[in-house]
Amino acid sequence: MDYYSASGMTLLFTVFFQTIAITWVYGVKRFSSNIEEMTGHWPNWYFLATWVFVSPAVCLGIFLFSVMRYKPLVYAETYVYPWWGELLGWGIALASMVWIPSHAVFYFMLVTPGSLKDRLIAGITPKLQPSQKLTKTLGQDFELPRSENNKLSDSGDYKSTAQDILHI
Repeated sequence: MDYYSASGMTLLFTVFFQTIAITWVYGVKRFSSNIEEMTGHWPNWYFLATWVFVSPAVCLGIFLFSVMRYKPLVYAETYVYPWWGELLGWGIALASMVWIPSHAVFYFMLVTPGSLKDRLIAGITPKLQPSQKLTKTLGQDFELPRSENNKLSDSGDYKSTAQDILHI
């Protein structure tokens, strides 16, 4: 269980796509503004470069080398697990990994209308609206729409519920 699901390739696969989603899709500028809202300080250039370039490259490199250097699991240097045990282990690993590409295919090919370009743009556009302070930081092109569903206030009210933020 530990070898296939809690570490190694599964973790690197998930972390790689999480890093890409946060820094490239959501945007490192928005993410940095969120951190500034929480801490009062904009992250320095080292963190920005690490999030955008170094972390994805290192995760992808380790993942690829792990796949290339894969050896079947051996217990106590004497017992080699049977083929069905390896298959079960990979099934456990894939149970958490398969959802990332399958959701992308589901979202981009089956659910979202429009051309492929429109679907890709819709897939990388955040659905949550930034707070008012973030809007002021990033400029007017991130202006929040005024509606009944948008209950975020300019005061930075931390008592907003998840339903208010997610427009449920």
